[in-house]
Amino acid sequence: MKKSRILLPLILLMILSMQQITAQTSQSSRNPPENEYGIEPEKLYLGKDVIAVLDAVTDEAIKAVEEAYETGFKAALLEAAPQAAYWEEVASGLKQDLDKKNDWQIINNGLWFGAGSLTMLGIYLGAKWIF
Repeated sequence: MKKSRILLPLILLMILSMQQITAQTSQSSRNPPENEYGIEPEKLYLGKDVIAVLDAVTDEAIKAVEEAYETGFKAALLEAAPQAAYWEEVASGLKQDLDKKNDWQIINNGLWFGAGSLTMLGIYLGAKWIF
């Protein structure tokens, strides 16, 4: 019972000290710093002026994205060009090997089919002769 009397105040003291340590000071609203665009936050702007500015920003953003894409795409093509030649050579070599194997596979399949057919014919004729 004595431990619980000491533990409870100790836990409450730890919680209280943690709250004081982690508490943040309140921030009062400050005047916004002057911006580089000359926009006054307190001023009301006409909708057509805002739309014109947003259209100009959108056009510039689209141009920037297209330029970045073209630059990156060209760089990727130039980087992949040496590898493309290597892989084309590997693919043509593998295709030639496969063509040779296919020719032998056709001959092999024909021989097995013929042997199987002759075996079945022999079994059929042998069964017919016996019965």
